[in-house]
Amino acid sequence: MRIYFLSAQPAALKLDGQYAGTIDLFERYAEIDMRRGALTEIIPHDNSLPVNFFIDEKFFECGHPFADTYVLGDERLIYLKNFARKGGEIEVIAQGEAGGGLLTIFEFGGIYACFEGRELCGGGAGLVKLSKNFDRAEVREIVVGGKTFAAAVAEGALSIFDCGRQVFLGEGSFEYGDALAVLREEKSCADIVTEGRYIFDGQAFVPERITARERRAVPEKMAHFALFEGVMYGCDCTKYLSDELSPRAGELKEYLGNFLGVVPPTELFCERHKDIANNCAGLIYRRAEGLFEVKYFAVRFSEGRADNIYPTD
Repeated sequence: MRIYFLSAQPAALKLDGQYAGTIDLFERYAEIDMRRGALTEIIPHDNSLPVNFFIDEKFFECGHPFADTYVLGDERLIYLKNFARKGGEIEVIAQGEAGGGLLTIFEFGGIYACFEGRELCGGGAGLVKLSKNFDRAEVREIVVGGKTFAAAVAEGALSIFDCGRQVFLGEGSFEYGDALAVLREEKSCADIVTEGRYIFDGQAFVPERITARERRAVPEKMAHFALFEGVMYGCDCTKYLSDELSPRAGELKEYLGNFLGVVPPTELFCERHKDIANNCAGLIYRRAEGLFEVKYFAVRFSEGRADNIYPTD
């Protein structure tokens, strides 16, 4: 089976003790006999600890603390997302009083936030894992909708706490007022920007309104990617659709399902589907925490506009 490897940072790949090359964010693969499996070791180039695991079919039945796994038909992908640092010391990134408690952001084999509530906050406590975006975060007290919260604020990322509970986690730029305003420049071929307005319902910040718009025209050969990304983010996609499909643009989200990413098809897929490969894209679906499935869809174009969208299976 073809197994793709991606790594958040450059690392050496060993399979059954043999050096198999360097992996990073450029996709590389190895052919592995899944009947016997392979003992795998990932050794980061920096001062992080190596990761060891055994690749077999069971490995791809769930996510892992150090890696996300993807099922792409009869291919698989492993994304090494976390490496623990050497040394057992806790490094405090930021700490401060906010929102009725003490919020501490620290690194210990990953970045975490711990909120310890005072009596006025009911004494609640909570510990959550954060992304590397928070490696230089600050602790702030923010007011949204007249209510005070503790927040871990980083460049382009925000985590909000209410008495020990994380009630919001997101990326983008933020404004605080009667609601939480979130502006995101999405990674998309049409340079999509989304604007969201979130309100606190007593349990979490929930979207009251989200709008999306494209800021760049795409070449014809990228139109199928732009169409799927537009559906995912909620843009007006009618310009990509034929006169017959345009009235049904609002049904595309339900038809395609709740996908959270769009990727090009793999080299092996393109070799097997040469007749449609240029108009295919993979849609990413979350199946469980850290476990994803990629399904391929093809778009048929007539006079530059889509008149059929269908799964390739």
